[in-house]
Amino acid sequence: MRCDGKQDTMWIVDQIQSAGIASQLAERGFARFALGADRNRRFTELIQRAMAELRDANALRPEVCVPGDVGGLGSGFHYFATNDPNGRPSTDDGQLSGLRHVQTWDHRAGTNPLRPEVGAPVATLDEAARIMGDLAAAVSRALASEPELDFARRFLEDTDHDGVILRTNISRGNEEEGMPKKSPSTNTRHIWHTDATLWTLLCLQDFAKQPQGVSATDRLVYEAKEGRVEQVEPEAGHVILFPGRHLAALMDVSPPLPPWRHAVVSRAYSERTVVMLRIGFDPDASELGYESGRRLVTREGVDVGSGAAFYTHLQALQGSPLILEGSPSPRYGHRGVVQDFELVDA
Repeated sequence: MRCDGKQDTMWIVDQIQSAGIASQLAERGFARFALGADRNRRFTELIQRAMAELRDANALRPEVCVPGDVGGLGSGFHYFATNDPNGRPSTDDGQLSGLRHVQTWDHRAGTNPLRPEVGAPVATLDEAARIMGDLAAAVSRALASEPELDFARRFLEDTDHDGVILRTNISRGNEEEGMPKKSPSTNTRHIWHTDATLWTLLCLQDFAKQPQGVSATDRLVYEAKEGRVEQVEPEAGHVILFPGRHLAALMDVSPPLPPWRHAVVSRAYSERTVVMLRIGFDPDASELGYESGRRLVTREGVDVGSGAAFYTHLQALQGSPLILEGSPSPRYGHRGVVQDFELVDA
């Protein structure tokens, strides 16, 4: 769905059709939008400038990641493994089955590192985050007339808090990981998973491409309702919105939106930079509850019914997933690799 509006420099909310968004979410599990040309050029410029500034400041190193204000909410740089259900790099006969780690810069509204050397890129990313926040708010307003999505859409209204993160993932590519330049078959770059978020806004553009573009070797794939594996065609300037597993758990009364199960497959592990806005709970929220009105608890019965309790418990898990009561079956968790998918070269 294209939502460029009459002016390329801004979003025209009235031209985002709520019925179109709702039907896409119901039928495909995600809704697709397009930034106007000027808007996308600005967003691309901001992301690429910020990444260059972070590298110039030598900020992409673990000690720049600092604890946050509430329950360990952090920001800054860290690594995570991308191809193993248990969060470890996996091998087969001495060969990596995927990229060992992705470099990540987590950018938050109120808990950014107070290091002088990252002041410039943080300010740059502030502006980029506002662009995605404006999009989230516009989508929420457009969904206001959809009764079945009222509970879900309200978590898009306000993204100006520390539970919302602009995340930049940097895959370093095959040369640094010891992978062959060409693989004879499609490999899983990121395993099947659902995001541990309420909503995610994912940019389909590969920001490692100059000045803007999409990857010729990577494809975002997802599990359709019928069980088929389908792909999202990438296009510069396009953004997709999809529900995470926390939103699906909260909507415990006839949930209309299941979490979106997806992965990334690749024919070659080239350098790649992607950006997403991950929308989570507000750490300052006094009450977190299910659609039915029940107070929020984990599958183990731990009360996490406030923002502070939720993130304190998340920190105590030290990276293990926090599963809310009412969460979908493990099929929609972090499980396994992509199978039976043929990547068609562009």
